[in-house]
Amino acid sequence: MAEILWFLRQGWKNTWKQNLVWLFSTFPILISLFPLVQIKYGSNPGLLLLYLAGFFLSIFLAAQSYIGVPYLVYCFTMNRPTTLEDAFHAVGKFFGRILGCYLIGILVLLPCIFLMVGLSLDNSTRPPHLSNRISLLRLPLSLFIAMVDFAMFEFFKKDSGIRAALSNSWNLFISHFGVLAALGIILTVVFGIFSTASGILTVLLKSSFDLAALSQLNYLNPSTSFTGDVLFILTNGIGQMVCTVFSTSVFALAYLKYSEKK
Repeated sequence: MAEILWFLRQGWKNTWKQNLVWLFSTFPILISLFPLVQIKYGSNPGLLLLYLAGFFLSIFLAAQSYIGVPYLVYCFTMNRPTTLEDAFHAVGKFFGRILGCYLIGILVLLPCIFLMVGLSLDNSTRPPHLSNRISLLRLPLSLFIAMVDFAMFEFFKKDSGIRAALSNSWNLFISHFGVLAALGIILTVVFGIFSTASGILTVLLKSSFDLAALSQLNYLNPSTSFTGDVLFILTNGIGQMVCTVFSTSVFALAYLKYSEKK
C-alpha cells in the first residue's frame, strides 16, 4: 500500500512540474469540438471539405496526443531535456509500432468485451442503461492500463520492435501485477470522478444552480446527458487533461522503478 501511495503522490507532484505536455494534452478537447463546428455549417453541401479536413485533422491531433503525452512524461521522468521538435519527431517515429500494438490489443480484448457485454444484456436493457453497463466494463479493463504505457515506454527507451516491447512490458507488468492493477483501478475511478464532477458543474451552471436539475444527470456516464454541449466538453476536457498527465506520470514512475530493478 505504501508503494501505491508513493506512486500517486509523486505522480501528482510531477504532473504540475511539466509544461510542454499540456499543449499535447489539449488536443482531445479540440477533437471533441470539431463535430460541433461541422454540424453547425454542415447543411451546406459545398462544405464537404470541412468534414474531410476535420476528419484528417482529428486523426493527426489524436496521434500527437496519444503518443506525445506519454513521450514527454517519460522524458521528464527520466530527466531528459525535450523540445517540441523532439516530441513531433517521436510521434512520427513510433506511430506505426504503437498503432500495431493498439490493433493487437483490440484483437485480444474484443472477444472478452463481446462476452462481457453479452452477459450483461437482457430483454429489459435500454439506453441509457446499456450505456451504463458498457461504462462499467472500464473497471475490469482498467487492470491492464499499465500495459499500454509500459509498451510505449519500451519503444521510447529501447527503440524496440512490437514483439519485444509487448513481451518485455508484459513480463514487467505480471511481475508487479498487484500494485499496477490497483493503480489502474484507482486512476480509472479518479477519471470517473472528474467526469461526474464536470457533469454536476455543467448542470448547475446551466440551471442557475437548481439542485433539482441534478436528478436528470447520468452519473455513471455523464457524456450521455450532454451530447454536443460545449460547456461540458470544456469542463470535462480540462479534467481529463489533468487525469491523463497524472495517470501517465504515475506509470512512468512505476516503469522507471521496476525496469531498473529488473
